[in-house]
Amino acid sequence: PIRTWLWIFVAVSVIPFFLPTSTLRYFALGTNLGPYRKLWVPWVNKFVQHGRLINDLLRRKYPEYRRTISRATAPRLVQNSYMQERFHWTVLLLFLLTTAHAAVQGNLGWALLITVINVVYNLYPIWLQQYIRVRVDRQHSRNA
Repeated sequence: PIRTWLWIFVAVSVIPFFLPTSTLRYFALGTNLGPYRKLWVPWVNKFVQHGRLINDLLRRKYPEYRRTISRATAPRLVQNSYMQERFHWTVLLLFLLTTAHAAVQGNLGWALLITVINVVYNLYPIWLQQYIRVRVDRQHSRNA
């Protein structure tokens, strides 16, 4: 049987899906690239599904392939980044609650493992979505 605590954790974890964009902006690291570069977020961008590594592999097979951001596609990209950030905030919160539960139960090895996974799978993707928005904003302010 699924434990009551798990249902409570899931219910609490869906809260980020309902956060307004202004709240997500409040939790951003900033409006310049500096903090993201210090945390190696651009390096992480190489390995994600629309990152440099995948784009380079696609260009090898399809030399004409380009993933460009235009004025027309930028709003959709920004909107999508907020949705992805909400997803990762939701899972981050679930993992944090699960980590706390494991620690309280004395399962420190599990708590440590879940924490490492949470940083890799959720915290860096949150920062990556913020970084993408900063880059889009900078690109469009330069072109304005």
